Amino acid sequence: MSFTEEWVDERPISHKRLVDEFYNFEYKSEDKQQSIAPIVRALDIIKVIIESLAGKDKSAKVLKYTLDVINLFVQRTRENIVRWDPQVLTYYKKVLKDLKWWMMLRHPITIAKIWVVAMSRNFEIKASYLSQQLSTYRYILRFGSSPFQVLNIWKKLAQTYKEGLTASCIHKLWFNEDSIREVINLHNTVCDELVLLYKLKVWDHKDFYNWLEKQEAISWEADILFSLKNKLIELQEMKQKRYEMLIDLRARRQALELSKSLHRSRENMSPIHNQLLHEFDNSDDWRRTELEISSQLEEYRHGISMIYLDIMRLSCDLIANTTDVLNMRVPRGTYAVFSLGSGLSGLMKLWHTTRMDLEMKNK
Repeated sequence: MSFTEEWVDERPISHKRLVDEFYNFEYKSEDKQQSIAPIVRALDIIKVIIESLAGKDKSAKVLKYTLDVINLFVQRTRENIVRWDPQVLTYYKKVLKDLKWWMMLRHPITIAKIWVVAMSRNFEIKASYLSQQLSTYRYILRFGSSPFQVLNIWKKLAQTYKEGLTASCIHKLWFNEDSIREVINLHNTVCDELVLLYKLKVWDHKDFYNWLEKQEAISWEADILFSLKNKLIELQEMKQKRYEMLIDLRARRQALELSKSLHRSRENMSPIHNQLLHEFDNSDDWRRTELEISSQLEEYRHGISMIYLDIMRLSCDLIANTTDVLNMRVPRGTYAVFSLGSGLSGLMKLWHTTRMDLEMKNK
């Protein structure tokens, strides 16, 4: 088959084949960009993250659930020691109060177990207290947005009344995803802020507090499902755009190869063909478009990576929150482990976006 026949072959091209074909091209472009990109120190990224509200929240979330997971491990270690020797838990306080050096020499293993149990119990108390304070801190960071959300709902209600309260108007303004999510977010925010006021002992009604926590979990579940659905749609759209751009770039490269092939038989071409080929080879638009495509492909690659991190974060949140909504009997620590995964995913995304913002700022 000649080169021209191969170039006009219209057989469908798989996405994997295109990605493999341009894998080196994309990463070479990335290497070139990184070679001229300004250096951003990790300390500068940490500073920006800590100073931002989202960074404070995500850092506190990671720290809280890291403490919870470590606390779970320490608690299980202590319980295993106590289960192995039940007398340890009964007598460890008394033994530690009257501990003598000769007792350590006579019963080193028993004293070591008593010491581990005592230290573990002390760590559990302090870690649990710090975890509760971090949880309250995150509630405080989120506090205060309900008046603005109420104002947005009030404006929409006023617009509905102004347009006549007709069925078509109500359907247009309220029966859409944006309006539904506004109502869900308002419900979640009000419950969240009332829970904080309970934690700060502004009001005290345990049953109502438990009901609010349940309502908060339900509204958050709905918000997670909407966000996850939107991210999956965004991922498919971005993959499709990247696929189309890869096809465009592939066609341009094959046209360039065809141009080189025609150069070899240029002496047999007419003056008009030679002039067209010369204009094609020296076209600034061609080179500019090639650079734009490569830059856009890199943006899509980064965007897809960020969407994957969002999907991972939302999936972890969904699994953790579902255990509360459905009162599922799961192994102890399930909520903490998946919440830690969510926090790490969110922090990774924030790190990458902050680094890119600083690189753009320093150019």
